[in-house]
Amino acid sequence: DKIKHVKPAPDAYVYALAQMGLEPHEVLAIEDTPVSIAAAKAAGIYCIATPGATTGKQDFSQADCVLKDLTGLDLVKLGELFSKDSQLSLATAS
Repeated sequence: DKIKHVKPAPDAYVYALAQMGLEPHEVLAIEDTPVSIAAAKAAGIYCIATPGATTGKQDFSQADCVLKDLTGLDLVKLGELFSKDSQLSLATAS
């Protein structure tokens, strides 16, 4: 009821951001379909694509980054990705 338009409209992301009191540059999306990537990008969110077995041949060019899978992805590697092309800041526990 609270989300009027489905993906690729950004409504779900915009609603979630509002509910959490966050700005788009404070979050990231990990998506596996071009429609979901379009929604994240339309909301102004940095998006990592992880194409799956059924979506692997689709166009993921809208994503900020395309990874084969999330194996080995940790906060250090995420930080390296964001330092290259995003304003998102990641804090790591010490």
